[in-house]
Amino acid sequence: MNNKRRIIGILAAMVLAVVGTVALIGYVNSAKDKAVGNEALVNVYVLDKLVPKGADAASIKSSVSIVRVPARLKQTGAVTDLKVVGDNVASADLLPGDQLLEARLVPQQDVKGAVTDKVQVSARFEPERAVGGALNKGDLVAVYLSFDPFDIDSAGQRIDTIPSGNSAATSTTLGPATTPKVTRLEFQHVLVTNVQTINAPVSPGATDNTGVVQVTGSQYVVTLALSPEQSERFVFATEFGHVWLAVDPASVADDGTRPVHLGTVFAVVK
Repeated sequence: MNNKRRIIGILAAMVLAVVGTVALIGYVNSAKDKAVGNEALVNVYVLDKLVPKGADAASIKSSVSIVRVPARLKQTGAVTDLKVVGDNVASADLLPGDQLLEARLVPQQDVKGAVTDKVQVSARFEPERAVGGALNKGDLVAVYLSFDPFDIDSAGQRIDTIPSGNSAATSTTLGPATTPKVTRLEFQHVLVTNVQTINAPVSPGATDNTGVVQVTGSQYVVTLALSPEQSERFVFATEFGHVWLAVDPASVADDGTRPVHLGTVFAVVK
């Protein structure tokens, strides 16, 4: 009988302990929810996608959205009004999920000095290969690499097709042959750190009788900020192939890019 009473007492104590614990947890959660509910919320701009260093104001503004966060989570210098962006550019890569900070917005002319993690390499371009000579320091460009046919080495390796992905080209032993002509948009959002003309320019702003602005030089030396690995391919292409530049804001995606040769130039990208 005493043992039964003892067991009942232990079970009752355990039930009371569980009930007390549940009640305490409920009280704490209720108090926490009430505190969070009463906490002031503020608007901040948060990055929706990667914005590379040097991206212009339009690219920055199109890559952010408003998020309401507790005041205590707002970072110092967080942008709450896009007017603050003005004509500034990104001084560093802006990562998705980060708050947009004023400290990472600088005048375009200050961007060159901020490049410390890239190789800066130059190449000479005719105007039609450099956006008509309209490039300026701080612009972002796309870099296209094109190659004429190359003779195949003595091993007799022949490249018959260039796949649409990044895998190596398919090769088979078919005797002496040449590679196909091929073009690819190889690098995107590359920062221009300097632009020079090596010829005596025409009068700045001169136009013909149709109102078309004339290019200011016949050749340009454009300096780009590339990773070491990218710089190797860029130099190879300038030595043995052809290079084109295009204006490429950070808001432009790379959807549908692939190596293009005669077999794919008329293909429809789905």
